[in-house]
Amino acid sequence: MGEYTALLADTTFVDGPVATITAPCTIVGLGFAGRDTGATFWSGASALIGGLATADPYGVHMYQCRFPKWGLDARIGLSIEGSSDCLIEDCEFEGVGSDLESGIYIQGGMGNLEVKDCVFRDCDYAMTMGAFAGGGPHLDFHGNRVIGADSKGINTQANAATGVIWNNYFNTDQGAATFDRTTDQLDDQGLQLVGNYYKDESTGPT
Repeated sequence: MGEYTALLADTTFVDGPVATITAPCTIVGLGFAGRDTGATFWSGASALIGGLATADPYGVHMYQCRFPKWGLDARIGLSIEGSSDCLIEDCEFEGVGSDLESGIYIQGGMGNLEVKDCVFRDCDYAMTMGAFAGGGPHLDFHGNRVIGADSKGINTQANAATGVIWNNYFNTDQGAATFDRTTDQLDDQGLQLVGNYYKDESTGPT
């Protein structure tokens, strides 16, 4: 339990995430703020789950954690690579000072990822997807709020993915204004959209 304090990279620490999580655990109320500008999926992130080229660690739960950019150089809040049965709940991803490129970046041989009740503020995309192995990520993305003038939902980068995106609020119009592709294309890739709210909604969720 972090008691709502933060791991803040020292001004000279520009070599990867401020935390790498490699074993099952529950993390409550901790902040992560990195400085690495790295172009790979993990080096530009403030925190990394996995990165072991396996499905480990199973069962990481992050609750009420915060991933602020704070005007620093990290491009991504949280990266998850090859880790299964993870729950990211009631966390906040915010591009303070300048946008995060992505709140969460996911890829690899992962499955059963649930992201619920999180806030993505001033992120170019709430989530970005790399390539998956084994038909993943079996994503359950629900109850999230994507807010900020130019904050978008999910960038699949045209990667095949499995999962459902439901009951979220997006501060952009439905379709390619919220995602990197149309809703029909997302469905063809394996992602189902159900009961979401968009900026242009006037008659209820679609």
